Amino acid sequence: MKPRYEIVLDPSELWTVWDNLRNEPAMIGMTIVAGISKSEAEDACYVLNEVEKRRLAREERKKVANT
Repeated sequence: MKPRYEIVLDPSELWTVWDNLRNEPAMIGMTIVAGISKSEAEDACYVLNEVEKRRLAREERKKVANT
């Protein structure tokens, strides 16, 4: 399965974290995660994917508990 978030190089040679679920740039709070260095994008992408993994695991635990 493809991760929800990935980094992409934009035309200005800066990096964007892309949300594959929403098909748009990712957001952290009210901030679009775009126009940043590659290392910043990699770090943000890692954090966002970890949060997503934990959210999915929590949802799965709730499903199991409710059955």
